[in-house]
Amino acid sequence: FYFRNVFKEHKTLELSVDNTDELDTWKASFLRAGVYPEREQPSEDTQTTAEVGPIDPHMERQVETINKLVTSYMQIVAKMTRDYIPKTIMYHIVQNLQKFVAKELLAHLYAVPDPKALLQESEEEKQRRQSKLAEFEAIKNVCF
Repeated sequence: FYFRNVFKEHKTLELSVDNTDELDTWKASFLRAGVYPEREQPSEDTQTTAEVGPIDPHMERQVETINKLVTSYMQIVAKMTRDYIPKTIMYHIVQNLQKFVAKELLAHLYAVPDPKALLQESEEEKQRRQSKLAEFEAIKNVCF
């Protein structure tokens, strides 16, 4: 005698016994444990949902629960990724800037022959500043 069971994870158990009494005993034990024998499935053309049989409500609830948990987990991971990426980028920018300031900027500043020249405004910046001040005054006069 031959008996085949399919578990929830699609694993199979094949059982061979000498007589039908042993087979019935094993079947009863598996049924009590919640392991059901595989149904014979007709060809795919003629199979309908009525032929599949009822779905175990407990199994259906477990599948829904797992689906909700996985969906929730993926939403949390996506949110954390969206949150951490800009922070990580800013962290690396600040770290590189700190390294530059600590190692190279001071050397560049000391290498300049006239340090006072660094504090003077260029002609281009002076014109740009005066243009912005003129725009500000014009808008201030219109609004107030």
